[in-house]
Amino acid sequence: MLTIFSKQQQISYKAYLISKATLFRVLCVSITVVAPLIISARIGRGLWIRESTFREQPISSLTGNYLVELSTSKSVISWNTFTSQSDSRNSNIPVLKTYYNDHNNDGRADEVYLEWLFSLNDNVHSVNIAAEMMYDIRIMQDIKFRGLLTAHHSSLSSLSAIEISGDSAFVQRNPILATGDDFTFNKKTLNTVYSLVDDLETYFNRNYTAKLINTNIIPQRGQSNEFTIKFKIRLPEQIIYYKPGFYEELKSGIVNYVSFLVVFIYSFKQIQTYMFERQSST
Repeated sequence: MLTIFSKQQQISYKAYLISKATLFRVLCVSITVVAPLIISARIGRGLWIRESTFREQPISSLTGNYLVELSTSKSVISWNTFTSQSDSRNSNIPVLKTYYNDHNNDGRADEVYLEWLFSLNDNVHSVNIAAEMMYDIRIMQDIKFRGLLTAHHSSLSSLSAIEISGDSAFVQRNPILATGDDFTFNKKTLNTVYSLVDDLETYFNRNYTAKLINTNIIPQRGQSNEFTIKFKIRLPEQIIYYKPGFYEELKSGIVNYVSFLVVFIYSFKQIQTYMFERQSST
């Protein structure tokens, strides 16, 4: 069968300004508009997102600043490149080798290798290492800062070599901004070996820092005229928290609100249709 003619029937309901029907209509519209706003603000992250995340592998490189401290049975040997000031304990200059690995050829280093070779006439029992790195984050706010990666190991028996590996992790106290630049912490992390405690306290109180996590240490015990330190730093992708901009918050708020609004519009339309049709039939 073919439909050769159709006509839409429109039914209008009239009521006085002050009446139960008008009150019911105003109540339905009010609930339809306000209820989605309240629900979207209460459920989940709320109507407006206060912080969000993104993933990025920072562009990372060594700055050339290092601190190595070896505790032997007779003395403490300290070597650093943070400052040109002489140190009475700095009596041994090691041979240093560094190189990078970029496994996926994206122009960003995935691993950094460091190797120190000390010539010693004593037994090593404790090792402290600090390596400074430069980080560059670009997806949201452009951030350049220097981070300090540290490692420690001590042993009752003599050590002839040690291998240390771990992941570089971005640590933040507060979300970064969505736009702009921040080069506040693009400066040397340690000033002198004499102010090491104060410098480290200042460093760890910063808004964002870097630290070594998932550390694995393999010591080699024995006696030798040489002491080797191998330090491998993995540079994985990081999860970074940021404060969304106005337009991102507005878009998120609209999406959250409309998703509940559609449900309420449909539901209260059915309720009103039922109520008015029921009244007209009676």
